[in-house]
Amino acid sequence: MLKIAKALAENSDAIFADEPTCNLDNGSIEYITNTLKYYSGSVVVISHDRYFLDEIVNKIWEMENGKITEYWGNYTQYLEQKEQENRTHIRKYEQYVNEKQRLEKIVDEKLKQAQKVGKRKSQKNTENGGRLAHQKSTGSKEKALHKSAKVAEKRMEELEEISKPTKERQIHFKISSSLEMYNPVPIMSDNLNKKVSNKVIFENAKFKIPLGVQSLAAALNR
Repeated sequence: MLKIAKALAENSDAIFADEPTCNLDNGSIEYITNTLKYYSGSVVVISHDRYFLDEIVNKIWEMENGKITEYWGNYTQYLEQKEQENRTHIRKYEQYVNEKQRLEKIVDEKLKQAQKVGKRKSQKNTENGGRLAHQKSTGSKEKALHKSAKVAEKRMEELEEISKPTKERQIHFKISSSLEMYNPVPIMSDNLNKKVSNKVIFENAKFKIPLGVQSLAAALNR
């Protein structure tokens, strides 16, 4: 925060900040957010603070699989754009798969029909001594079926291939059983005092935080 204050005091043209709100109290976060919101220069930040990003940024750079994608707007708007992109991708992929399957079915059906016509032609030729008119008729039909199959194959080759949408992987941390807590009340205090400079935060505090409580506030409400 001190470095940012120095950059502002020196009227710097740009500020590069990595997690500028980390380890700050609510008042300091509010101050730095409001200060940077009206800063006339460029601000490039890396942050996990969604509130801060929503208030400060108007452009998001996403780095994924070695590729940088630019999105206009704050963090919430970026998430909305990503969701819309995902829905569009899924819809296009489903259309691509359905059309490919439809064309594959046409090719398969036409080739099977052509094969049947060829067999019937061969049988008729054997039975009738190979009459010319019949040969021309069945031969034309067989060629037409093969041509239809080739047309469908050509259309299949010309389809724009859409990659299968990927789901974001969930990260799970495995905790060794040796690190598990068995004490039902692992944190407790009988006479705790806290002072910052001359300001007393609390005195003679007594509390117990049972196992499984997610926050101090939740413990104090019990």
